[in-house]
Amino acid sequence: KYLDLDNSSRINIALNCGKEIISYLSGQGWNADQRMAFIVNLFKLFVSADKSTGDAEYNFFKSVTGYDCSYDAYFDAVNYGSASDFVTTFDNCIDSMPDNIKYSTLTFGLCIMACDGKLTVTEQQLLDRLLA
Repeated sequence: KYLDLDNSSRINIALNCGKEIISYLSGQGWNADQRMAFIVNLFKLFVSADKSTGDAEYNFFKSVTGYDCSYDAYFDAVNYGSASDFVTTFDNCIDSMPDNIKYSTLTFGLCIMACDGKLTVTEQQLLDRLLA
């Protein structure tokens, strides 16, 4: 379904999910910097699932976060998101969320992973792990 959407639709879905995530984090006492760091780390997690990134993900990142950064700054921000300790930390964090926020977080991630027009086996495996 998400692969069949045009990019602007995926961006709108991700923006709406991001608002829900940020609202939840705000209610948990997270400040603005912590909330944005969490969103950037979600990009890190989902962009790195297939161990590949490019212009599609970079442009999606800029559209959703509003950060107008260089490609190198983007790459540095999302690099190493497939490290097992990082994935485990975020898996535990997502598991601790209420179901509606977990759903929004995974939908957010699915939009990120689908923005390059494909959903690889390793991306599907990450989703399966996070859903478990």
